[in-house]
Amino acid sequence: MGSNRKFTQELEEAILHRCGEGLPVNKIAKEFGCCRNTLITLIKRNNAQSAYRPIYSKETEAEILQKYIDGITAVDLAKEYGFCLATVRKIIERSDVHYKSRSELLGTLHERFWQRVIIQEGCWGWKGSQPNGYGYIKLLGKIYYAHRLSYEIHFGAFDKRLSVIRECKNKLCCNPEHLLLETKRDIDL
Repeated sequence: MGSNRKFTQELEEAILHRCGEGLPVNKIAKEFGCCRNTLITLIKRNNAQSAYRPIYSKETEAEILQKYIDGITAVDLAKEYGFCLATVRKIIERSDVHYKSRSELLGTLHERFWQRVIIQEGCWGWKGSQPNGYGYIKLLGKIYYAHRLSYEIHFGAFDKRLSVIRECKNKLCCNPEHLLLETKRDIDL
């Protein structure tokens, strides 16, 4: 939602009413699904009273940076805090946080895999997240299943359209010796 979003007269009045209640612009932006800069423009255009503070707090900046470091995308942070994407990017660029390239993120992903896998005789266990009984890692809003990640780490990149199956039928197992690539054709046979 860009800063040039057009509001209906009714929506504009509702937004200005919420501003008059003294709510922070970030909360109003989140409530109405638009960016903070759009609301600031609307407020200035209408000389509305609000809790608008042109500079966000250091605490908010620190929260955003910590969440970014923890793997939340700038887009998701912008939505969460009611900022436009450009504002979140400025916060990140002004900090000493290094923007991570895809290869750096994959390195992090592999490190996270090794922190969560339980290497043992037979099936390897998984002590990470387990939705529906399957181990996974979530990074930058994307889910990476442990068994697929294990296959990639041990055997290299593969066509993501292929299934990685476990011969042992254990949903949490990510022992590469138990993993096979299976195509749709193999399943049909």
